[in-house]
Amino acid sequence: RNNNRSHPESDTDQWLTNRERDVAALVTQGCTNRQVGKRLGITEVTVRHHLTSIFNKLRITNRFQLIAWSYRHGITRPVEVR
Repeated sequence: RNNNRSHPESDTDQWLTNRERDVAALVTQGCTNRQVGKRLGITEVTVRHHLTSIFNKLRITNRFQLIAWSYRHGITRPVEVR
């Protein structure tokens, strides 16, 4: 069985729940925890729990790394500047 452990990022996006993907998408758009909570109808504490889970699953430590990961995995697309 191939667990693909040599490339841990190749399937990490499949480890995120739908809600974690929602939180990640909003964070990468620049939303604060409070804004994410209001948009998703959850508390800021729950947002923090989701972020902790996301950071642990992706082996990252901060929002900037989450933004970079999201762009690499197609969760967020760069904004075109005109």
